[in-house]
Amino acid sequence: MRWRLLGPVRLIGDDGVETDPGSGKQRCVLAALLMTPGRVVPAATLIDRVWGHAPPRSGTPLAPYATRLRRVLGPLLGPDVLRWTAGGYLLDVPPDRVDLHRARRLIHHARAAATADDHQRVVTLLSGALEHWQPVALAGVPGAWADRVRAGLARERLDAIAQLGRAGLRLGRAEEVAQRLTPFVAEYPTAESLVAVLMSALAEAGRPASALETFARARDAIADRLGAPPGPELAELHTSILRAAYRRQVPAQLPAAAPGFTGRAAELAALDRVTAGEPRPVVITGPPGIGKSALAVHWGHRSRAAFPDGQLYLDLRGFDRRRTAMSAADAAGNLIVALDPGRPLPTGLDARAGLLRSLLAGRRTLLVLDNARDAGQVRPLLPGSTAGVVVVTSRDRLTGLVASHGAIPIALDALTDAEARQLLANRLGARVAAEPDTVAALVAATGGLPLALVAVAARAALPGGQPLAGLAAELAGAGLDALRGADPATDPRTVFSWSYRALSPAAARLFRLLGAHPGPDLDAADATALAGADARAALAELVAASLLTERRAGRWAMPILLRAYARDLLTPAERGPALARLRDHRRRAGVLVPVRALRLSR
Repeated sequence: MRWRLLGPVRLIGDDGVETDPGSGKQRCVLAALLMTPGRVVPAATLIDRVWGHAPPRSGTPLAPYATRLRRVLGPLLGPDVLRWTAGGYLLDVPPDRVDLHRARRLIHHARAAATADDHQRVVTLLSGALEHWQPVALAGVPGAWADRVRAGLARERLDAIAQLGRAGLRLGRAEEVAQRLTPFVAEYPTAESLVAVLMSALAEAGRPASALETFARARDAIADRLGAPPGPELAELHTSILRAAYRRQVPAQLPAAAPGFTGRAAELAALDRVTAGEPRPVVITGPPGIGKSALAVHWGHRSRAAFPDGQLYLDLRGFDRRRTAMSAADAAGNLIVALDPGRPLPTGLDARAGLLRSLLAGRRTLLVLDNARDAGQVRPLLPGSTAGVVVVTSRDRLTGLVASHGAIPIALDALTDAEARQLLANRLGARVAAEPDTVAALVAATGGLPLALVAVAARAALPGGQPLAGLAAELAGAGLDALRGADPATDPRTVFSWSYRALSPAAARLFRLLGAHPGPDLDAADATALAGADARAALAELVAASLLTERRAGRWAMPILLRAYARDLLTPAERGPALARLRDHRRRAGVLVPVRALRLSR
């Protein structure tokens, strides 16, 4: 049998069955006796606790309540459990069978463990003390005395919760402590010891802005309810967090946004929805030069206010032939340094990934992982919590990340003609409106590929740069060579080559052969004919690398400039037999295609 005071007053059997001690005053008599079990409580004291300043005129007001309590308790605990002796009543109960006294004993031992720096034992003891401690003690007990006891026990409970939080901080569990204490502080905003622990936890978890917001709410509540400012301990803690936050370097690593960014309204809206709901990773994919990085960076700058704890950016070099792809361990190390400069880096990917998750936990950060090679490179870098947003860009579709982490895929296509004209207008001004036919030819020649459009605008914007008509004529005649520049990062041919060289031999061969195909799109049978063997696996690889797009079911297309690049790679020794195989396939299939188209496609 055990007794409950830390909630509705009850006797609870070993089988969990609860016994109600009776009416309000009867409960009050029992609660007054359980406050000092095994000791005589004078009748005058009991009368004062039950009736306060308005005692009844009867000479024996307690007797009826004692009689009724004996009827309830006698069958369970024996007739002598409650007896009159020495001018008062005694409830013969071991103190450790009363939840309040057991909790106080555990709290006493926890204080001793804290003095001995045994913080894990502190957590164990206090967790046991608080396990069954309900928010309202002596529930259902009326009277002023019960109200005073309830208020005191509520303070004891909050003090124990604060002590448990401090022990958790000593064990390095700041984020866990913050999550545990947040609802308590929301309910008791004037409990300064509790507020102080939550503020410390938030600051140690790397969320000083949230710590300062917590102080502001507590300060307002204390002023409204108590008419006073916060105490010196809380005020000093606020000052120290404020100073540390001022010194703390909030990462702002996004590169400069692309000038003249235009279009992508639907994609920007999809990114905005991620911050409005439960954050999930976002994967932006598409062919080389389509503007994946530009979209991620533009949105990051536009949404800066949503990420007060910083914006992280890392080029993973997944498709950069000038440098090797960054390992996940190196990437995690770079992010750790950005978040906590000066912290020693652990060795090994697992240790770094774990520390990175700890540093990101609860932080409202944006993490842009640009130019990812595959899902395996990205997965160790993802945070464990959902407070921030991760945006990944890749030429690979990263379907593994979509499957394992519920990433939201955003596939980019070429700009519309209107968007392409606007991009050129943003870069070149009134010249675009003055030459609409020439601009239309430039847009058509670039296929709406942002990288090519930017290269065209750069050539035209240089002092003494080419007229737009001259650029259009050069593009019509020289193709990709007209867009060649000194910077490999903005040379379409070089950028395309980084994806091409990552292909398997079979997929690379099919990519070249597709440059000879005469139509706007093709099916798997056409691809197999060009390759002279089953091409389905190679087609799937090209789609995964964003070098082909399935425009409609079973029909694939390649952007204009990628087709031009594929044609340039194709050798005469490959072109002739491939076209012959395609011609034979189409004749057998009864597809009427001019032989001239098949012969001259180059």
